Amino acid sequence: MTAIPLPFITALLLVILFFRIQFLAIHNPSHNKNTKKRRATAEAVLIGVSCLALTLVALRWGSHVALPAFIQPAIAALIPPLLWLCLFTHGDKASEDITLRRRRSLWHLLPPLLILGAGTIQSRTPVPLIDLMLVSIYFGYGAVLIYRARRLQTSSPRWKSAPFIAGLYVLISGAIDTVIALDIAFYSGNSAATIITAFHIVMLAILTLLIVTYRTSAQAGLVVPPDQKPEAVPATEDEHQLAKALDDFIRTHALYTDPGMTLQRLSRRMGIPLRRLSETINRVHGRNFSQVMNEYRIEEAKRLLSQTDDRITDIMLASGFQTKSNFNREFLRLTGVSPSVWRSQYPLQEQTTASATPSEENR
Repeated sequence: MTAIPLPFITALLLVILFFRIQFLAIHNPSHNKNTKKRRATAEAVLIGVSCLALTLVALRWGSHVALPAFIQPAIAALIPPLLWLCLFTHGDKASEDITLRRRRSLWHLLPPLLILGAGTIQSRTPVPLIDLMLVSIYFGYGAVLIYRARRLQTSSPRWKSAPFIAGLYVLISGAIDTVIALDIAFYSGNSAATIITAFHIVMLAILTLLIVTYRTSAQAGLVVPPDQKPEAVPATEDEHQLAKALDDFIRTHALYTDPGMTLQRLSRRMGIPLRRLSETINRVHGRNFSQVMNEYRIEEAKRLLSQTDDRITDIMLASGFQTKSNFNREFLRLTGVSPSVWRSQYPLQEQTTASATPSEENR
């Protein structure tokens, strides 16, 4: 009976996951057509390169096909940069010129080029340059992805964000590469095939789970820079009425005080389809759900700052924030000053409970 190498099965599941993501992205109203096109292109290249890398692994360790030493590492070095480009489609700022954005993206070609360069001199030195550089690339990108995940403005836990998961995956891959390199250096690679098999078994389980559970929403999409604004689509009268009902519902139940409140949970509580709720928020307010909820929380924090003597940390928690950094950043964004400065400027002034009704410039 012919055995199918595990990397081939992993590659097949990657392709299935890609098509599932693309199918759901078509119906995701939170991104415009240009965004979807750029993202689909980056994802297609990522999946293609990943499948090629998995095929090379299968040929190397399954069929024992001899390949030039630098080819597999060079292909593997493309994966972290492509993950970055998939997650950060717009670069650091959505307002950047597209030509400048493309030029910045070219810097991500540097890792595989460095691997190719190391491959030309590897035979002249006993130092494992390719292994050291590949591990450095994976650890570097993994650390930066997790760091960027900490800067996301979302009510969901950061460990659930795409950059955090991608960063963790890249770090684990780098650790596996390190173990394999050490095994080859000290034990002639006797356990390398076993290590790779165990890694792919775990990957099969994770990919299967992702295929079954993957969903898209206005929040759960990939990273969008804070300065990006949704497309200007005129809101209908029904959407304005729904926005008013949403505002009343959130204020009546003080939902902004729940740090775990998500668009999905709100949709279930109100009995309104997720997509309709997302489109209404984007069109009426010109902001995403996380920004709207943070505006409620900041208004509540302003009220507590002016009406109580509670500590700022206690007010932060009572208004629905979990971290001081996010609280201070949002407070500064919406008021222009820090919480302590605001309290000193507006002592004993009554503030109304939060309302997400947009100002005239956001209509």
